[in-house]
Amino acid sequence: MDDEFGVKKSAIKTVKNLTKGKSAKVKMKLVKEKIKSVKEKIKSDKEKIKSVKEKSKSAMEIEDCSG
Repeated sequence: MDDEFGVKKSAIKTVKNLTKGKSAKVKMKLVKEKIKSVKEKIKSDKEKIKSVKEKSKSAMEIEDCSG
């Protein structure tokens, strides 16, 4: 089954391919690192969105006071 980035599906395929041995483990490690980097990017994007919302909220408050 896929997660929203289509990463789990490839991870499962890599695990089932046990004939490659070491290379299969390396692929799993790379997939896990990719999942981690994607999650970190999502977290930073959420923080950026939050800061933009806070800035726009404070800008709206300034307009209300001057109006």
